Amino acid sequence: LHPDMDLAFAFLAEAADLEPGRYELENGLFATVSEGETRPLAEAEIESHKEYIDLQYFLKPVDCICLTFSIFFY
Repeated sequence: LHPDMDLAFAFLAEAADLEPGRYELENGLFATVSEGETRPLAEAEIESHKEYIDLQYFLKPVDCICLTFSIFFY
C-alpha cells in the first residue's frame, strides 16, 4: 500500500458524517465526498489515472462495481 494510505482510511472513518465537497488532507492528498446515483454499465464512462490512486468507498449498497487493471510503461 501507499505510505499515506492510512490518511485515506482515517478520512473514510469519518466520511459518513461529512457534507459533499473537496477535503484537503495531509501530504498533498485530497478527498472528494459526493452523492449520486449509479448508472447502468452501458451508460458508464471509462475513467483512468496515471498519477493518482482512486479509492472509492460507498456508504450505501450498489449493484455492481466494475474495474480493470492496466500496467503503464513509460
